[in-house]
Amino acid sequence: MLEKYRKECAYIRTLSSADAAAWVLKKYPPESDGGKLYPIVLAHRSWKKREQLILANAYLQNIPFASSRGYEDFLSFMSIPAFIRAIKDHLPDTPKDIGLLLYYLGPALRKYQRTPNDECAITEFIHDLKSRIQGKGIPYEDAIRFIR
Repeated sequence: MLEKYRKECAYIRTLSSADAAAWVLKKYPPESDGGKLYPIVLAHRSWKKREQLILANAYLQNIPFASSRGYEDFLSFMSIPAFIRAIKDHLPDTPKDIGLLLYYLGPALRKYQRTPNDECAITEFIHDLKSRIQGKGIPYEDAIRFIR
């Protein structure tokens, strides 16, 4: 990790969860280029549930991400059901973007699955997303066919 981010992580750990979330949102506005990349510092502190949802709603509006890293960072501090509820509010409209979302999000969700309730929520969510794109000829269709 770059020294700049190390210092930011150390700083936000000194703040309350609410103050740290406000600082992150001010430093990395979701509508800016920095927000589109989402801040690396998110996964380097624990957040209260209220701030988890605030941060998820701010940064997940820019999905799909072009790697699993953004999803995994949120999943590192959010429960699977809370993450799925948050991401549902920001699902892309086009089959191509849903396919890209599934391609990276499906394996990330499975990686953080811990309980039977997580498995059920993931299976239902992935089934819903797959049903939105099935037969649309998107580039990722073959790859996501194996995501359970």
